[in-house]
Formats: sequence, structure tokens, C-alpha cells
Amino acid sequence: MKKYHFGDKGKTLFGGRIEEKDSLIIEVIGELDELNSFIGLIRENLEFKDLDEILEKIQNHIFQIGSCLHLSKQEFSEDNVKFLESLIEKYEKELKELKHFIYPIGKLHYCRALARRVERRMFSLSKQIKVDKNILVYLNRLSDLLFVLARIYNKRKNLEEKEWKL
Repeated sequence: MKKYHFGDKGKTLFGGRIEEKDSLIIEVIGELDELNSFIGLIRENLEFKDLDEILEKIQNHIFQIGSCLHLSKQEFSEDNVKFLESLIEKYEKELKELKHFIYPIGKLHYCRALARRVERRMFSLSKQIKVDKNILVYLNRLSDLLFVLARIYNKRKNLEEKEWKL
């Protein structure tokens, strides 16, 4: 006798309730998972300990965000946002100011683009359910930090930043 799996019918269990697999909240959870997994892929061979530690902390935060969505009573700490802001400030001091767009090179730039997509989808979700405001701010800062870290990584690897000009 076969056991019934509601997942085979396009449904999944989330937060103690059954959700359609194509619902926005499940899509956001999937995109958080994709972002977290890609950060793990970057960390696999990352030779810079400081960047690896930052990315591990971000992975922890992404799990916390998922948990906040799963257990809607849980809050996301503003300290997580401040953590990102302090890192942006710290690492930006090592970089030259940009006057033009630069060509994105490397996995961290792709990671930044994934973070932007998660942010957009989370904003859409916030129109349907209550999403902690710190999560929305965090995701905005996260893509900013990933941009800075991509530039730091490329600088350390002596990869030239090529500016795009119209």
C-alpha cells in the first residue's frame, strides 16, 4: 500500500499548515535556501578567513530569516542589520570610490544578484503577510555588503575592476 504524499499534489507543510508549493512564501523560502546554498558554494574554497567568517555569519542570519517566516512570532534583531552596516563601512575604506558601473566578475557578484532577487520577493511577500521590518532592511544591506565583499575579494586576487561607460 502506497503512503499518500501531499507533496506529490503540489502542497507542502510549512509553519504547521499546508501551503501550495507555488505560493509566494514557499518561493521566498526556496530563494533564501538558494542564496544560502550559493554562499556555501563560495565558502567551499575561500582562502580569506575574514570573508569566510562573515559569510558563515550571513548564512546563520539567512536561517534566522527563514525561522522568522516559519514561526511568525519570532523577531529578527536590528543588531544583524548593524553588523552588516559596520562591515560595509569597514571594507569600503579599502576600496576606491566608484564613478561608473563596473563589470561584475566572480561568484560574490552573482551572490549579490541573488540577494537582490530575495529582497524583491520578500518585499512582495510583505504585502501579503507581516514581515519584520528588520528583515527587509537586512536584505537591502546584504546585497550592498556582498557588492563590497566582491570588490574586496577581486582586489585581493588582483583582478582589475573594469568600468562600464556609456
